[in-house]
Amino acid sequence: MKDRRPHRTQTCVPLIAGLSTAILTQPTDGWWLDSPRGVLLTLTSLFLVSVLVGRVQLGSRSLRAAALWGGAMAGLCVCLWWIGPGTIWPIVLVVAAGLTGSAVAGGSVVGWLWRV
Repeated sequence: MKDRRPHRTQTCVPLIAGLSTAILTQPTDGWWLDSPRGVLLTLTSLFLVSVLVGRVQLGSRSLRAAALWGGAMAGLCVCLWWIGPGTIWPIVLVVAAGLTGSAVAGGSVVGWLWRV
């Protein structure tokens, strides 16, 4: 009987890549959504990482993209907690989720089209 569970590299590697990308692209002077440079750096980095993850031919592309996005959001939540969430943190996280989700989905599709 064949094991249908996802392989660890299919979820762990993209999750760690998203987590580290989100943490490493944080500006030293505040939250990434506070400056256009921070938004551009974070979204471009996540897009490029998701292109690389999308090119991998192991398992489900959508599962890898979801793991990458989940790791990125976990990293952003940690960074927001570290600098102080403020009073509108739920709105900030919703905006961050939408922007990072778009970058990861777009990069995943580009990576998938690139490998075909």
